[in-house]
Amino acid sequence: MAGRDSAIVRLDGAAGASGVFPAPVTTVPLRTTQYTQYAHFFVQRLRLPCMSLELRFFATFREAVGTKTINREYDAATVGDVLVALESEFEGLAGEVLDDGAVQPQVNVLLNGRDVTHEQGIDTPIEPDDTVSVFPPVAGGTRAGA
Repeated sequence: MAGRDSAIVRLDGAAGASGVFPAPVTTVPLRTTQYTQYAHFFVQRLRLPCMSLELRFFATFREAVGTKTINREYDAATVGDVLVALESEFEGLAGEVLDDGAVQPQVNVLLNGRDVTHEQGIDTPIEPDDTVSVFPPVAGGTRAGA
């Protein structure tokens, strides 16, 4: 664990969708004057590209967001980055889409019409002009013969 005079640095300088640095990591001892230089370097290195995305919401998620579609630019590299931003931005989505670093059970997230659980989950990379669709859990219907 990093102390006050050290920093945890992932060796390849990349961050996961949640911003947590998974292994392999190393602890680098830093002096106060060095900390600013290292922090600036890694903030620059971790800056994500800004890209335009279309976001589509359905059923109760549409109500939580207040609209069917949002076209917006996000600083994101993965579907998980976008979902974290959405949960932070819209109070009605907070805790409803993600659970422990994955999409909530019964919630469907599609990237360009393909379910991300069949791709790389929330680590599925996104490209400019992609479409992310978010479906809440849906249940109901009628019994046969009723």
